[in-house]
Amino acid sequence: MQDFQLLLAAGRDFKQYAQDGLATEIAAVHSFQQRLSAQALPLTTLQQIAAIDKGYSLLVAAEMWCPDCQINLCAMALLCQMQPHIEMKIISKARAERALKMLLGIERIAIPYVLVLDQHQQLAGQFIEQPQTVIKGNQVIREAYRRGEHLHDTLYELLHIISPQQK
Repeated sequence: MQDFQLLLAAGRDFKQYAQDGLATEIAAVHSFQQRLSAQALPLTTLQQIAAIDKGYSLLVAAEMWCPDCQINLCAMALLCQMQPHIEMKIISKARAERALKMLLGIERIAIPYVLVLDQHQQLAGQFIEQPQTVIKGNQVIREAYRRGEHLHDTLYELLHIISPQQK
């Protein structure tokens, strides 16, 4: 869809995004990146990432001040790093709300708000704010998430949007 292409073109990459914030926000992103690189991903997840053979775009509405964005965008950046068929572009919450009101009838969004677009720029699915395991989880899970211990759940959900047959 042409409108999604325009938003992707206006978006920033993760490196630009991760450098644009307060020192504490930048440090939080670096901390989550280190935590993620220290976590071993399951072999099935690595195989699923390697098996992606078509292009996908993650159009992400995010703000650097948002802890959910700091956490989840690190996982998304790793996915893009590991699989060159996937790109991520980040736009502001305000820009997303203006555009998505027109495109999808959405008034207000929680961030990160991720549109997974296929190689034809058609909407394949969405990831909103936190992984379902966290949303449905108890206080212990939510606290572990805030420490960056559920980054793999973000990858898991995105991979099941991209490759739904591999559950």
